[in-house]
Amino acid sequence: MTSKTHITNYSPFGAHLQNRNFTGEKYRYGLNGQERDDEVKGSGNSYTTEFRQYDSRLGRWLSLDPLLREFGDINPYNFVRNCPIIYLDPKGDELEGTDRRSARRLKRNMKKETFDGEEYKEFRKLIRRRIFSYSFKKIDQSDFYEATKDLSDDERALAEGYFTMINDNNKHFISIVKKREKVRLKNPDIDNRLENSANRYANGNVIKGSLVDSKSGGGVNFTLGGLNQSLSIVVSNSTANVGDFQNWGTSPGYISRSSSLGELIAHEAIGHGLGRLSGSPTWQHADAVQMTNLFLRVVYSPHGYFRDGTSHGNRTRLNQGTAEGIPPYINNANNLFNLIKSLPLNFLTQ
Repeated sequence: MTSKTHITNYSPFGAHLQNRNFTGEKYRYGLNGQERDDEVKGSGNSYTTEFRQYDSRLGRWLSLDPLLREFGDINPYNFVRNCPIIYLDPKGDELEGTDRRSARRLKRNMKKETFDGEEYKEFRKLIRRRIFSYSFKKIDQSDFYEATKDLSDDERALAEGYFTMINDNNKHFISIVKKREKVRLKNPDIDNRLENSANRYANGNVIKGSLVDSKSGGGVNFTLGGLNQSLSIVVSNSTANVGDFQNWGTSPGYISRSSSLGELIAHEAIGHGLGRLSGSPTWQHADAVQMTNLFLRVVYSPHGYFRDGTSHGNRTRLNQGTAEGIPPYINNANNLFNLIKSLPLNFLTQ
């Protein structure tokens, strides 16, 4: 039989509530799993984290944020933007949303798969220093230009897709799950109507990665234009057979393969979600297929196949030229980039 050795009730910022605590033995940890420092200010009033000291009575850090330059719009002594119900900051260095899992996996995928090449070194830096909580801070156009000016057209187009999605005035939400895991929709900015669309997809049942994998080939997108919001759910360890990958060259035929995580993000979030919210007429089919092929050309080239769309959406077969195109809302920006790049160096100063 087990017994309770430690019970603590907290105020929102972590101070102990009077007469609502029980400690049967010395326990070192408290709020957010941080180590308590009870010797100076009393029980539960001070916490030691990896980077800073925290006073739960004040709701303030006692030293400057080590990422001060990254978050210049936030008071450097501020704790979780004064929103302790929404955000966590267990180390004292960076804000994290309550659904830390998807945010953490998205950052890792961008670093380890989608933009892991040496050619993306500057672009990775640009994104990493703007990540906080659930979201990414907007990227300055001139910074993006400098970080991507030496990339190929395809490499820059893939980066442009993420850049456009990050800077979009619409909201794009991404949930990344393993097949055995439940989908968490804890971001308070998600409109209930978008969440209801996801629940209808699961017939009112709990949405798990295994359902998305078996029903939708590893990823699904819900986009409501009137809400200006998009929700993509993607499976990080998908094993679903996507049957419309066609061999190149003189021996046509289809191969059996499943999609990688980065591939699914590009397909669902940029192809479907950003496509619809950008007003593209081909967001339901061609845009998403094109984003899959763009991702494959950049990240896994040479690979010897392309997706033609016969197992996707309306199942219309796209010829190779169309299937390997770039969605218009990305291609237009890419063309403008090339135009600016071709201008004389003194053009903008004349």
